[in-house]
Amino acid sequence: MPARLADLLAGLENLIINDERAAEHDRIGREAQEMDTKRQRAERLARQDLELTSDVHPKVIANTGMIQGVSLRAVQRWLSRPDLKPTLIIVGAPGCGKSVACAWAVANFTGVSCWYSAKEVVRVFSQHFGDASAKARTRAQRAQLTVIDDVSTEDDPVRMCSSLVEILESRKQRLTLITTNQTQEDWEKRFPDVRLHSRLAQQAIFVADPGPDLRMQKV
Repeated sequence: MPARLADLLAGLENLIINDERAAEHDRIGREAQEMDTKRQRAERLARQDLELTSDVHPKVIANTGMIQGVSLRAVQRWLSRPDLKPTLIIVGAPGCGKSVACAWAVANFTGVSCWYSAKEVVRVFSQHFGDASAKARTRAQRAQLTVIDDVSTEDDPVRMCSSLVEILESRKQRLTLITTNQTQEDWEKRFPDVRLHSRLAQQAIFVADPGPDLRMQKV
């Protein structure tokens, strides 16, 4: 092989090797950045005492592959518009993405937030004694963002209604995010207390999510 050709081939080989090394370096840098982002979000969630189910947690931490459904868009628009009403109630069938949207809100919210299921709210606000109950009540009332998930799945609608009245009364200037599978008309039947509906008319926005059960779809 002529020396000149050998030199050209050697130079080409070096270029290929350098390109591969540069590509590998870029890949490692991207992975490190993604890992750091995941770690920061995980730490933020941990500080906020948020418990997410295993099927939701990875999507929220990575913030990738999330379906831009009605619930998520409604939450994003609501958080970006402080002039809107302080309470957002998302109505939708199980699995349409309501809880995932709430988890996104908590993961990306910069203030203090807390998360309660409807059954936890009834339990906490039904117990008027004890340090644990008092602490939970205070957190639900004073957090800058409070999520109440799955209202209408509780076993005691009377106590749920009373709890909601107390929570909304204490949160006129704070953000409250509620999910439910019942419409506003259904709420009027399940929770007939006029005190609740007066507060809802003043403070709340109802958004309906007609989406299908996302758990039945591959992400």
